Amino acid sequence: MKKYWNASRWLIVMIMVNFLLVIGCSEKDSSNLTVDEEEIQNQIIEDADEIIGVDILGESDATGYSKSYDGEAVVLSKSASPIDSIKGYGRVVRMSRRDIQITVAEDTMSAEAEITFLMKGNFVIRAENPDGEGLVKYTKPLEHEMKRIVRFVRNTDPEIDRRWLVSEVSAGFGRSKNGTMSLSSVNVTIHSAAGVTDFGFTDPLAYFIERGGLPQVSQGDTVTVEVGIANSNADDAPMGWIHRGKNRNAKIAGMRVKHLFNDEGTYGDRVAGDGIYTVRWIVGQTEFAGVHVGALDFVTHNTVYESDADVAPYNSLIVALPYRKVIN
Repeated sequence: MKKYWNASRWLIVMIMVNFLLVIGCSEKDSSNLTVDEEEIQNQIIEDADEIIGVDILGESDATGYSKSYDGEAVVLSKSASPIDSIKGYGRVVRMSRRDIQITVAEDTMSAEAEITFLMKGNFVIRAENPDGEGLVKYTKPLEHEMKRIVRFVRNTDPEIDRRWLVSEVSAGFGRSKNGTMSLSSVNVTIHSAAGVTDFGFTDPLAYFIERGGLPQVSQGDTVTVEVGIANSNADDAPMGWIHRGKNRNAKIAGMRVKHLFNDEGTYGDRVAGDGIYTVRWIVGQTEFAGVHVGALDFVTHNTVYESDADVAPYNSLIVALPYRKVIN
């Protein structure tokens, strides 16, 4: 039996540990198309089940961006802002569901699936107690939507046991409910011993990566990611991180690798204050080989540093890109 390309590798960034599954498919007049839709739907579900546990929003606690704290935190509904002496913050997703909309072409030889992930929970900030006793915890309601588009072609090879094969996949993209940040560009540059590879896009859901065309990195490569992003409220600037090395094995091993973006004209950033946020890193030997996800994760400054959720609600924008780590 020939090997087929595993669509789960493309869906790696979007799967939640515990999820409620909601399937939505447009009705078709032809019974043949109904069978096709069911086959595609089942393939997505099957591949998702193989890799549950890799996600971009479901932090296990609220210390993901800073050092952890082992003590109990006192819950305060509101407090004076801004928040001082922050110890950690992150997302805790309580509920998620997935919707799949499938469109099969009239000639029945190709299809497209739009996958939407809806997530609810809390954005949690932990800070030193102003009274000097332990920590206080602030929470903000979190509601987030992520989308990805996967394209399929009908299989004509009798030696492959699936009717449909993934041909290409879009980047993942999402914003929080009522989010006010906007994306203008993403550019990635990889410097390796073999030369320079670069690519970019302005609309993640219109940027498709072909089967077998994943960007590749290996130990010693220098990777630079530049993101053009702005908030409609100029007084509440974006701040962001890249979550890289998100991989099934890395999740099991408890590895988290995050780097801060900056717009200060340092660490690879070309121009300070121009709204192009930059992160640069050298690929290390400790990263697992295989398919990884780079999640470009932005929130606004006040999401983190303003305690009042009514004044500064959770405000986020995320882009997710798959890539392959190759062992030298």
